[in-house]
Amino acid sequence: MAKPKKKRGMRIPYVEDAREDTYDRHAIDVKPTPPYLKPLTCKGCGIRVSARPGNADDPDSRSSHYFKLEPHRPTCRYDLGQRGKHLLDASGGTVVRLDGQRRLKCPPIERPATDGGVRKPPGPARPGARGGGGPRPTSKEAGQAIASARRIVQLLDDFENDPETVAEFTATAPNGQRDIPWHEFC
Repeated sequence: MAKPKKKRGMRIPYVEDAREDTYDRHAIDVKPTPPYLKPLTCKGCGIRVSARPGNADDPDSRSSHYFKLEPHRPTCRYDLGQRGKHLLDASGGTVVRLDGQRRLKCPPIERPATDGGVRKPPGPARPGARGGGGPRPTSKEAGQAIASARRIVQLLDDFENDPETVAEFTATAPNGQRDIPWHEFC
């Protein structure tokens, strides 16, 4: 019989100890004792946190991580739930939450044709589309998707590209037929 799946929150990448020294998750596994002095607080907002070492003997166990003992403050950079909500609100519909993941919807893009012109994506013509030379215009949808992708990259950088945090994000191919894991997309 399989173990029930554990409910998991996101990991906090940096903490401060009682001396106001900053530590990442690697400090948890320092032997014989971690170098930090308790109590620990979230580096992003100062809430109380605790450390949990990983268990190499349990394949379902997470790696060593810090976890919150109380809710993050509203402006904490390490509150994935709140930052994800802001990401969805600012995305102009290019990021959606579906099946527990945040998905970047990639719009169709124009591709250069072999004769030097521009091949249009399938579908109706865009109103106000220009012809001629100069830089190609970027559709509003493509620009918004690029801005959303940049915000996702910044968010993941704050979490040090933690594999479980990266797994929260995917990109959806322009035709909507395929989801691309974020680590392959970016």
